[in-house]
Amino acid sequence: MKPPRNSWPSPAPSHRVCPSQVRTQPILDDSHPSGPNGAALSTPRGAKRNGANGRASTPVSRFLPPTRTSSSRSSLQLAHAFDLKRLGVLREVARGGSFAAAADALSFTPSAVSQQMATLERDAGTALFERTSQGTRLSVAGSALLIHADAVLARLAVADAELRAIIDGRGGSLRVGSFTSATTAFTALAVETFRERYPSVQVHFADGEPYESVARLRNGELDIAVVYDLDHWTSATDYDGVPVGSDLDLEHLGLFDDPFMVVLPIAHPLAASDGLSMKDIATEPILASSPLAEELKLAACQVGVELDIDDSYHAVGFEALQSFVLAGRGAMLMPRLALGWLRRDLTARPLEAGPVRHVKVAYPAATCRSPARAMRDIVEQVVGSCKVAG
Repeated sequence: MKPPRNSWPSPAPSHRVCPSQVRTQPILDDSHPSGPNGAALSTPRGAKRNGANGRASTPVSRFLPPTRTSSSRSSLQLAHAFDLKRLGVLREVARGGSFAAAADALSFTPSAVSQQMATLERDAGTALFERTSQGTRLSVAGSALLIHADAVLARLAVADAELRAIIDGRGGSLRVGSFTSATTAFTALAVETFRERYPSVQVHFADGEPYESVARLRNGELDIAVVYDLDHWTSATDYDGVPVGSDLDLEHLGLFDDPFMVVLPIAHPLAASDGLSMKDIATEPILASSPLAEELKLAACQVGVELDIDDSYHAVGFEALQSFVLAGRGAMLMPRLALGWLRRDLTARPLEAGPVRHVKVAYPAATCRSPARAMRDIVEQVVGSCKVAG
């Protein structure tokens, strides 16, 4: 029997990627007796209170993993140990940077947050926070648990959305993210195509840089997003080189490569060439900031050329740097997909062996028969029909 006309496509094979490195961020211990807000931290079970000030003295064994007779725990034991409510509190503590901020976000009291975290530490069997004279920060174990807590909570949000869509007869909602040049080239057309095919689904769109969309995917705020990687920079890393988290639980569908072009004034001598090499632009100052500056240096190094890269110019979009190029400060690079914003008094020339953006679709792994899968297929179809690849 043929499937219904607008039934969601079946899951595709998984394309998993390695997790990005996670940075441990300090958390202000404003629930510690000596913290900024002066609130008392609850005493963990097994701790004793000593001294006139009643401060807790925790045994060293409290911070060591317990000896286990088995290498793993059953599903029921794990469900009890990692209570979803406490994982949500852990995530809010990490987001807000303190127990007090988490308490405000969750409408809890700081002492309640402290108690929840103390219980989570006890159930996890290891310390999730490191307490120092300057405050509290996530331990290595705490940072590791946070990655999985984000993934678990995001997957539950996806499951809830899918169940509601099934109950509503494949209705529900779809939240799509994309970066600006991709939206202009094909994402907007893909979104409208989806609306026509599935009118019962409410579609929401969010513009953002790749790392912003990845963070929203991991937090369950997006269902699918168009992003890009560079050869030495992932979409899960912001433009300062700081990872926004892990994309371990994201799948990627590669769409096409988007090469960077050299932008010059029309009257520039190099503008007459059909294409340029790294050697051709070696004497020309190149205005570029991170992460493009690093990618360009590495690409030039691979062909034995050292470029004059000026990374003192930073701009949100391409328009500002184009003004400096027109003023004679130097050349710049723009991806081919963004040439719709190129000024009429400038020109763009292909760069041999230059940096490339690898444009792809990202979505939560193992999303079954959902609107996100249908949107992924539509994006792939639209890209092919628009001939933006190549």
